[in-house]
Amino acid sequence: MALGRWCERCNVSWSVKKHPKLRKCPRCKEPFREVWRIDVFYRGRRVVRLFHGALGEARAFEAEIKKRLRFGEPLPGEEPGPSPTLKDFVEREYLPWLKENRPASYPSEASFWRLHLLPLLGNRTLDAISPLDGERAKKAVRDKGLGPRAEEKAVQFLKKALNLAYRWGKLPKDWRNPMREVSVPKFDNRRKRAITPEEWRKLAPILKRKNPAVYGVALFSLFLGLRRSEVLALRWEDLDLDKGTVRLAHEKDPEGRVLPFPSYLIEYLKGLPKGDPEDRIFKVSEHTVSHVFKEAVDEAGLNEGVSDPRYRLVFHSLRHGFTTALVELNISTARAAKLTRHKNLEVLFKHYTHLNPESLRQEIEAVAKLFELSEESETNIDEKETKGEVIPLRR
Repeated sequence: MALGRWCERCNVSWSVKKHPKLRKCPRCKEPFREVWRIDVFYRGRRVVRLFHGALGEARAFEAEIKKRLRFGEPLPGEEPGPSPTLKDFVEREYLPWLKENRPASYPSEASFWRLHLLPLLGNRTLDAISPLDGERAKKAVRDKGLGPRAEEKAVQFLKKALNLAYRWGKLPKDWRNPMREVSVPKFDNRRKRAITPEEWRKLAPILKRKNPAVYGVALFSLFLGLRRSEVLALRWEDLDLDKGTVRLAHEKDPEGRVLPFPSYLIEYLKGLPKGDPEDRIFKVSEHTVSHVFKEAVDEAGLNEGVSDPRYRLVFHSLRHGFTTALVELNISTARAAKLTRHKNLEVLFKHYTHLNPESLRQEIEAVAKLFELSEESETNIDEKETKGEVIPLRR
């Protein structure tokens, strides 16, 4: 610890311990005023403050800083004010941050907040939210007929928002996230279905008739294996029609990639009215894409009799179809991962490839060929079984 007289003109302090009788600044010769520089270092943390008042008051303030550092309490002047409500924090700070840093997630997160969490917990202050509120949020979405994925999303939304509130100083330092005490249901919502060429030929004309822009988004997803958000983020400046390449820049692939696209897409793009370089190619929302795609699938009857959501045909099934086609065409693992932009090969093969049993028939027949018996071998076995063999018993 150190306490020094502070010269406001020179911005220099002089130790009280070393110079107890100093009344003027040795540099500028100006008389000291009652301003003190307090410098406290405790367990790796350094706190420097200026204090206006008598020497005794400055010493007391120095001791108070040391005590609060020792017990992990907020320093003088850093005590948190009244905790904001969840509504104020989410709508004024969390959602704007999400829109800036996670633009692909923002629309669904904002919609989920306004539909399910705002009416239930909007007026709760941040420091009053408890594990019970997490359970109430789960029950609220469950009562609306939503599945376990929605329950998990409710808990995760609250957990992420509260964590940011803590990082931004909205909650006390000894605070613990109450959502850590809330269990989320275990479920498997991995998509088990990839679109087949026959299904696409049935679906494509319906999509084109219903909404040409959604048809174009589907083309890019199926032919290049792009996510819906990646296609919707594409701008004209990302395309090079002469070279037949597209540049990707997405939050799930921040490095950016350049992919070639087939001649079929080049001809399709040449038929579109070209916008300014910074304009989006497909000016539709994620909600519109999902809604029109579902209507087209229903009209084509591709989900008839399918009750398990994992086996229903959805927009993301196009990306699964692209990946499955790569495997069925015997594309190497390295090249497939490069095209789908998967860094984890386990995710690529475990979640994105859905081989048709008929496509495996050739391999099954080849294995059977290795082990099957010839007619001569089968005849010898039958003869041995007919003749039998007598084994004498010993006494």
